[in-house]
Amino acid sequence: MSKADGPSAPSTFDRLRQRGRHFAFTNPLYERSLRGPVPESFVVIPPDPWPGRSDLGHSLLTGLFTIHGRAKALGDHPFHADQPWSPLGWWQGLHGFHWLRHLRAAGGDNVRRLAARYLVDWVDTYPQWHEQAWALSVTGARLSHWLSQYPFYGPSLDQDQQRLVLDSAARQARHLAKQLSGAHGLSGADHIAALKGWVLFALATDLAEFKPGAALNQLAQALDAQLAGDDGHLSRNPQAQLGVLRDLIDIRATLVATGGPVLPSLGDMITRLVPGLRLFRHGDGGLATMNGGLEGDPLVIDTALAQADARGRPAKSMPQTGYERIAIGRTVVLIDTGQGPAPPFDHDAHAGLFGFELSHGRERIIVSCGHDQTHGGLFDPLRATAASSTLVVADTNAAEVTPGGGLGRQPDRVISLRETGGYGTRVVMSHNGWDDRFGLTYDRSITVSDSGEAVFGEEKLTGTAGHRFTIRFHLAPDIQVSPVQGGALIKPLSGTGWRFQAQGAELGVEESIYTGSGTPRRCYQLVLTGETEDKSALALTGDRRMGSLIGWSLTRERKPNRPADTNQPLTLSAQSKR
Repeated sequence: MSKADGPSAPSTFDRLRQRGRHFAFTNPLYERSLRGPVPESFVVIPPDPWPGRSDLGHSLLTGLFTIHGRAKALGDHPFHADQPWSPLGWWQGLHGFHWLRHLRAAGGDNVRRLAARYLVDWVDTYPQWHEQAWALSVTGARLSHWLSQYPFYGPSLDQDQQRLVLDSAARQARHLAKQLSGAHGLSGADHIAALKGWVLFALATDLAEFKPGAALNQLAQALDAQLAGDDGHLSRNPQAQLGVLRDLIDIRATLVATGGPVLPSLGDMITRLVPGLRLFRHGDGGLATMNGGLEGDPLVIDTALAQADARGRPAKSMPQTGYERIAIGRTVVLIDTGQGPAPPFDHDAHAGLFGFELSHGRERIIVSCGHDQTHGGLFDPLRATAASSTLVVADTNAAEVTPGGGLGRQPDRVISLRETGGYGTRVVMSHNGWDDRFGLTYDRSITVSDSGEAVFGEEKLTGTAGHRFTIRFHLAPDIQVSPVQGGALIKPLSGTGWRFQAQGAELGVEESIYTGSGTPRRCYQLVLTGETEDKSALALTGDRRMGSLIGWSLTRERKPNRPADTNQPLTLSAQSKR
């Protein structure tokens, strides 16, 4: 994979738009429109069932903030009007205040006072609109957390500070209501997060101007626009599936707390999201790291499923969203079978067509590289095809990854079929993502045996000769790789290895990176390389055309392997030819 490219410089149009927004939202007329009645208190506190981490809460006492798995020491005053806002995603996470939950988990009067001081510090620093700090999705998240954590930090506010915080919250809520009622440019989970802030503030106060009914109507419309027919989120991001579900659970709980009616459509949407969320889970309880998602906290995911109160098994297939799940015995294989999402849901999308992940029990074996959320979706090589466990032709993405987020050119033919028989379960896939540049069609099949102890793959490129290709199998961190005759032995911490063998390409081992847990970690990848040549491709159509056919297998060892002297872990430069 190539080195990370920096964010592209803003265009003239973007700079003009930023200036226009700054003038529109900081002029005295708009500022005056945000003034109005201030609630003396909250009539309802939104319930907050989500667990915090006391270790991260205690770190906050020293000024160390951990956002998206990355820690930064910010000292006693984390909010500064002149802070760099790079990486953008990290700083937006800081201003979303989700870390109040970690302070609450740490407990104690000093922690409570610190939380109150941080809120007052933010209000003093950002009394009016700011491009990043007042971004709609960030403002929605911040309001939601200020409201739900109020019983924790509120007692540490004196009367003047309480008035200051409540006034700021009301002004932020007016900003949300005004902007979300018109053209706002939001989509996906960000739209739901912004609407949640408006809805919760409207329900938590007795100020009629905030019109909770109007906010809930907008929420219902946004949800209808975001779910595919198989109930997968249109972003194809497992983490977005979880995030939207959590937001809906919080809104429903707040409606229940008011004693008012709960929209039937809200409960229906919660129920619909659950099977897809279950599809994305590995045996360790975390999520697949495809299309912008991270593993997430298994305890939070368990809490979401318990709060959703929707029983049922994981979905096996989401054909419209484009995912397949094969779970046999203790083996779980998750496969990306779909085309990339269409705008505006493609901001974090990856070009990892037909990539797969494999876990056995609580151990991940084959992974995707993950996603760097600290940069807020700016161009990231982790979104490239090479960052997924799939095939790449001539180091060229199967779909165009555009700077600043989103996808450009995509294959116009993406097909998948699931089959089950005495051999186990097979997923057969085909796409033409390299046809226009190299005249190649890619076919892949992945079969999981009926015992779950073996996985077989077949890779086929059909078309013109002379093109280099690479098939990558990214390995989870802590997995060792040892050469064996005809392949490699990959061994997780449990000690029971998986034997990898391949035919039709040269096998090597290279360094890789895994960011699925938030913090980047070094790991390895198995790499099959070759070149399309003039031979029978054994095409399904029966043609004899130029191309390549590669077969591979992963078979679990029956007993823990005791490495001999000849089976030492491979170095990064080691290679084993078939």
